[in-house]
Amino acid sequence: MVFSSTFFLFLFLPIALAVTVASPRRFRNFSLLFFSCIFYGWFENWSIFLLFAVSLTDYMCGLFIGRGFGTQGPVESLEKEGKRTRTQKAALLFSIISNLAILGFFKYTNSGSRTSTRRWAWRACRGCKSIFPSRFFCPWESVSTRSSR
Repeated sequence: MVFSSTFFLFLFLPIALAVTVASPRRFRNFSLLFFSCIFYGWFENWSIFLLFAVSLTDYMCGLFIGRGFGTQGPVESLEKEGKRTRTQKAALLFSIISNLAILGFFKYTNSGSRTSTRRWAWRACRGCKSIFPSRFFCPWESVSTRSSR
C-alpha cells in the first residue's frame, strides 16, 4: 500500500482515523498500532514481525531507562541534569545501536530490490533506452511492434 494510492486515501485512512477517534482515549494508541501493522504488513507480511521486535526492544529499553525493569507503578520523569546509572546508559546505547543496525541492514543490503522487481515486471522499451513498468507502454514504441508481442 502506498500513501498516494486511492485505496489508502479514500478507504484505509478514513477508516483508520474514524476508528481511532471513536475509540476511548486509553485505546487510541492500540488502534493506531493495529492500523500500523495492517499498513506495514500490506506490502510484506514478515515486516509485521520486524515491527513488533523493534517496538518491543525499544519499549523494554525505555523501561530500563525510566525506572528499571520489574518495578511497579507509574514511570517518573527523569531529572534534567540528573546522574544516569550504567543500566540506563547501556539501555539507551543498546536501543540506538539496534535501531541503526536494522536501518543499515535494510538500507544497504538491497533487501527491497527482490520484492520490487518481483512486483513490477520491468521490461526494456524497444523504442528508447528507458525502462518502463509492464503496465505502462512506451510512447515512442510503434503500435505495430506493441501488437506483435
